[in-house]
Amino acid sequence: MPDDGESEMGLFSLARSTYLDRLTEFAAAPEMGSRTGERNFLPFIPWIAARGEVVTFPCVDEMEAVGVNTPEELQAVERYLSARERPVLSIVIPAYNEEQFIGTLLTQIKAVDLAALGVDKEIIVVDDCSRDRTAEIVAKEPGVRLRRMERNGGKGRAVRAGIEMATGEYLIIQDADLEYDPNDYVPMLQALLSGAADVVYGSRYLSRGKHPQQSWAAYLGGRSLSVVGLVLAGRYLTDTVTALKLFRRRAIAALPLETGGFELDHEITSRMLARGATITEVPIRYSPRSRAEGKKIGLRDWFIAVRTFWRYRRG
Repeated sequence: MPDDGESEMGLFSLARSTYLDRLTEFAAAPEMGSRTGERNFLPFIPWIAARGEVVTFPCVDEMEAVGVNTPEELQAVERYLSARERPVLSIVIPAYNEEQFIGTLLTQIKAVDLAALGVDKEIIVVDDCSRDRTAEIVAKEPGVRLRRMERNGGKGRAVRAGIEMATGEYLIIQDADLEYDPNDYVPMLQALLSGAADVVYGSRYLSRGKHPQQSWAAYLGGRSLSVVGLVLAGRYLTDTVTALKLFRRRAIAALPLETGGFELDHEITSRMLARGATITEVPIRYSPRSRAEGKKIGLRDWFIAVRTFWRYRRG
């Protein structure tokens, strides 16, 4: 059994079969409580521990150990819950030489209203050693957390640094340019909060084809990687290279991410699917920019993406 202080508990998570089958077996043994005339559930824990595995976790807040047995305790718990802060969406923005767009993007993000969903925002910009004024612009923005990388290590490395900084319950990855509309956080969060999936991808291609301003090379490259993902990761996603991906922070933080470039998208997808996560897609808006406007991904990244799907196909 656990150490003293861990066996007096009030929150249990049981497998359905354990509850229906083993509890019935257990209930035939204990005597009724002499004062209450009830059977005590707590002895079931050492009883089942002797026959299987019981895992405990520590309380991090003393309120977690309060049992609701009296009207006073109920009122105390209600006061505690009503005073808690709303859950936070951490927005991780990797940025490299984006002085032309970053200020406008941050203004757009701040304007997104998530109050109806009961969610607040945390904005994190990771400057990947830019050679322009990107970091300087971000540093002047109130309410934005900035991290300057010591050396240029690629988008993936910047995203991983942002994940490490994040504190919110939810986390979304957002490119620093203006190709993606932050207002699409709302339908993506609605999909995640509905419980329909563990991860939500914003798809540029769901129910539509190529954007008129998108190059054929970029379009065909992305769509072909959807087929690669189906073959190697076992799931067809219309837009596996989307730059809008939404997670529960603990789920993405638990992945042992390794890659440092654009291929991080495919490592995340492969690892999530290998762990049995369900991914749903939500249609989003998209305004592609050209290579002359700063588009950085190229043909070489397509081959790296295929290799990444192969490498992490088992998690």
